[in-house]
Order: sequence, then structure tokens, then C-alpha cells
Amino acid sequence: MREFAGVNIQGQTILLHKPDVEKSVILVIGRRPPHTEEQDIPLQLGVGVLDWCKQSRLFKAGRTVLHASYGFGAGTRDMTRQHRVLHLSGEIETENAQLALDTVRSSYDKFRKNGVGLVEFPIAKKFYVQRVSEEMQKPSSVAYMMMDAKLNDFSANYMPTHVSQVKAQKRSEVNQSIKQAFPEFDSMLKIIVTPDAEAIAGACVINEI
Repeated sequence: MREFAGVNIQGQTILLHKPDVEKSVILVIGRRPPHTEEQDIPLQLGVGVLDWCKQSRLFKAGRTVLHASYGFGAGTRDMTRQHRVLHLSGEIETENAQLALDTVRSSYDKFRKNGVGLVEFPIAKKFYVQRVSEEMQKPSSVAYMMMDAKLNDFSANYMPTHVSQVKAQKRSEVNQSIKQAFPEFDSMLKIIVTPDAEAIAGACVINEI
């Protein structure tokens, strides 16, 4: 059996021209480093700040700059234990596609450079602790988290002390982890599905995947 060589992500901008779609969809995807016990919580906090809730960076950027009734968000996906990706995505009216992509870039670059804000940090930790505490009450969730920790070679102490570890996180250390682990925007693959072949300046235009 051939070993998985990893995700082939290049810093390109691809426009998939689909004349029949009603709105444009933007997906930005980049590599993240493998799981480590030391960086797991800091990076989950970071993704949470970019995430889909109404207080997240990308959601608020979309509402503020684009006045859009829908927002952008972020998440992660594991292709394997060693190959992980970060994705930023959302939909937008086609006439605002370029502005939306520029807004996502600006918001992400600022976040990667400066990290979680002074006011955001305790709020992010509070929401994280609340979510983990709720999941700890569900046997199926506990079983999954224990299995995931084992597969990642985390210590046996990781799960029992998870909530206290979150509470003990320091903003400066979390922001350093974000800066080191989150990919630069220019290295990420940008894919835009849109009915307008000229919606994004300088994009490589294709008609089929």
C-alpha cells in the first residue's frame, strides 16, 4: 500500500465558472501542522475565534464590510493524523466576490499577525470551556475524545485535565502558536465558484474540475 503523500495545496486562485449558480462561493484552504499536545488547545482556540458564530472575526468582517446577511467562517479537517488543513469559506452575491475575497484576506492576515485580541481572549476561553464541559456529559463524545487523544499520542492526563488546561492558557502563548501554525494567505489555495468568469482579478478560470 502506498503511503499518503500529503495534500497538494498551492498558492493559486482558481475560478470555477458555473453560469447557472445563483451566488458565488469562496473557499480558501491551507496546510496546518500535525497534532501536538502542546498546540492542540491554542490552535482550537484560534480556529474558534475565526469560526462561524456571529462574534467570529470572519463573520463580523463580512457583515461590517460587505453588509451581507450571511457570513464567512473557518474550520479544520484532518486528511490523516499528519496532514491537516484549515479552511475559510462562505457565499456572497457575485458582484461582491472580489471585495469578499479581499476582506477575508485582510481579516485573516490581521488575525494571523496579531492573534486573539485582549477582549476576545477570555470570551474565547469561556466558550471553549462551556463547549467541552457540555461534551463531557455525553458518553459518546467522551469516548470519541478519548479515542482521538489516543490516536494523536497525547498523554493519559490530557482528557482529565482538558478544561483546566484551557483555563490556564496565556494569550501571548496562544498567539505565538497561531502565528507559527496558521499558513500564510498567499500559500493557501483559493477556489471561487461563480457565474461571472471575470469576478476575481488574475484568477485561473476553468469550466470543469
